[in-house]
Amino acid sequence: MSPKQRIRQVAFYVLAAICVVAVALWLFGPEQGPFPTWIDEVGPGLVASVAVLILLLSGYVANPPALGDVGRAILLWGALALVLVVGYSYRAAIFG
Repeated sequence: MSPKQRIRQVAFYVLAAICVVAVALWLFGPEQGPFPTWIDEVGPGLVASVAVLILLLSGYVANPPALGDVGRAILLWGALALVLVVGYSYRAAIFG
């Protein structure tokens, strides 16, 4: 089995496990089972975040980019985050 097929197989099993847990939570929610009651407050945001993460990572699993492209993207986003954090830290001095 090639590494790409292995990654796809692992991704499939992870998605299947997420689906099984989602169905279990739907069937045996906080009122019917031993699950904590905070799932009502945290659950929708958590599910949405995991769905977006799966959507974004599925592109990398299907067609992984070159390592150089990943490094450049990390440096670019890191520099942008640094500029925003520094700008926000000195906002009083900048805008007087």
